[in-house]
Amino acid sequence: LSAADGITEKDISVLHVNPAGEMLFSGWAQGLRSLKGERLKRSTNNFRGAIVWDIEEDYFGNTILGLHQGGTRSLIPSETDSGGYTQVRSLDQEGIYRPFGIRDIDVDSEGNLWTGDDIYGLFCFELNQDKTNYSKVLKYDDSSGLTVNSVFGIEIDKEDGIWINYRYYGASYIKDDKIIHYSDKNGLASNGIVAMYIDNEGDVYFCTN
Repeated sequence: LSAADGITEKDISVLHVNPAGEMLFSGWAQGLRSLKGERLKRSTNNFRGAIVWDIEEDYFGNTILGLHQGGTRSLIPSETDSGGYTQVRSLDQEGIYRPFGIRDIDVDSEGNLWTGDDIYGLFCFELNQDKTNYSKVLKYDDSSGLTVNSVFGIEIDKEDGIWINYRYYGASYIKDDKIIHYSDKNGLASNGIVAMYIDNEGDVYFCTN
């Protein structure tokens, strides 16, 4: 895909394929666009000028966007044949969850939604017992054991252990409220981690700078 196909973005900040086979992507400060088959369109006008860092489906099938300097947004899909979204809802909560820039989003096996923020640490939207809504927001930051508050990436393993990486300070693993830190002092090639990946065997790969 290029300008000849109608792509105006020179830089793609995120690319995601949803369960319906629709490819969602965002260019640098170009909002959100989608491609299904040969149909290219702007998914919603709400994000013109916004930088979208990550896209993920939550437990309810809504598309969650992590925005730079814009918090977290939930796109509720339309039930019509034309597709698209019927509503854009903010997950931000004054005094509880007011993020600066969401770098990464993931969902654990229980349906809890995890977001990593540029400045304020790691957040977990915990489902209620009936799994009908999020009941509370949990926060992890340097006061609760993180190395720093800038969370650059999230990966969740098969046991619902949470791996997070920092841009310049290595990685941490959170499981059963215990936090283990990894750096160049105990095995990493570098403290600068730009990406993580967990394979089918549970091995964790770090891409360092």
